[in-house]
Amino acid sequence: MAPVADRLPALLEKQVGVVAGLDADICLTAGVMARPYRDPFDRVLAITALRRGTPLISADTISNPVVYGIR
Repeated sequence: MAPVADRLPALLEKQVGVVAGLDADICLTAGVMARPYRDPFDRVLAITALRRGTPLISADTISNPVVYGIR
């Protein structure tokens, strides 16, 4: 893992990426999300994307929190 972690800043810069931080709103909202988001990490990803106004690209069939009334 260390080799990837060491290269992360350069990879993010090259791909114009950012590290999305967590805050209380994201964590609390993710904690109360109903199905179909059973996986806590999926919940955090969905709410983070929604709060940042960015698309959520996922191989999962359930990937749009707005469809389920999450705002």
